[in-house]
Amino acid sequence: MTAVGNPEHDNRGVEGQLTPEERRVWESVTSGGWKLLEQVNQGLSDAGFSSSPDLRVLETLGREPRMRISDVAAATHIQMSTISRQISRLIDQGLVERVDDVEGDDARHRWVRPTAAGREHLRELVACRDAMVRQHVIDVLGEDDFRALGEIYGKLA
Repeated sequence: MTAVGNPEHDNRGVEGQLTPEERRVWESVTSGGWKLLEQVNQGLSDAGFSSSPDLRVLETLGREPRMRISDVAAATHIQMSTISRQISRLIDQGLVERVDDVEGDDARHRWVRPTAAGREHLRELVACRDAMVRQHVIDVLGEDDFRALGEIYGKLA
């Protein structure tokens, strides 16, 4: 008689737990993901750019003419307190500006957008990031696996 949910006798884990094989796969996903982020962040740093979180925020802001800070937080999956500090830092650097002349909107909402310098910085950041993705992902996986990876992560999103 086999024990119900015993990973040694069953392909499923106990009450949602991963089997040893599933755990190995998950560890491969997380280890590979962290290594990739390390390589991309190091490449950005070597090129003189500050951080990938700035890229995330600037890319998000670059998609719209202006955004509320709360919408930037939601789109980037960064906590509101953290995104507020990051946006303040980007404002201090001249890469982002507040938009105060938004008519018809509740004055409690804080709107921001990239400055001209911010858009140029974003263009340079994206070019550097794209080179890192090509080198560390596409050249390693190939076009078909890269496309499949995008589809897989698209399902998770």
